[in-house]
Amino acid sequence: MYEYLQSKGLLEHGTTDEIVAAKKLYWASVRKAWKQQHRKEYKSYTISFNNKHQRLLENASIQTNSSVTMVIKNVCLHLLTNTPNIDKKIIGKIREVLVLFHTDLQSLSDKSNQTNGLIGAIIDKFNTLETTILSLLKND
Repeated sequence: MYEYLQSKGLLEHGTTDEIVAAKKLYWASVRKAWKQQHRKEYKSYTISFNNKHQRLLENASIQTNSSVTMVIKNVCLHLLTNTPNIDKKIIGKIREVLVLFHTDLQSLSDKSNQTNGLIGAIIDKFNTLETTILSLLKND
C-alpha cells in the first residue's frame, strides 16, 4: 500500500481525506483482483433446500461443529471419493443376527439328525451367504 500511495504522490502532497479515499480504492482493487483469481481457481454453486432439509443440515453442522456449507462440501466429497460407509454398530448387529441364525440352524440340525438332508443344504447355503455378507462388510 505504501508503494501505491507513493506512486499517487499522496504521501508527500495528499490530504488526510485523499489518503483515506486512496486507501479505500487500493483495498477495493486488491479485493477485486483476489476475487477474480479465486473464481478462476474455484467454482461455486448455488443450491436451495426446503425447511426439512435445512434443519437436517443445520443439525449436522451443530454436531460436527462446522458451517452448513462445510457440511455440504464434506458430504458431497465423501460420496464422490469413498465407497458407501456402513456404521460399525450396524455391522455388529448384522454379524450378531447371522451368528444367532447359524446357531439356530445347527441346533435344529442336531435335533433332527438330518445333516445330509434339507437342513444340511440350508446350512450350507447359509454359510455361503454369511461368508459373502461378511466379506462385503469387511471391504467397507
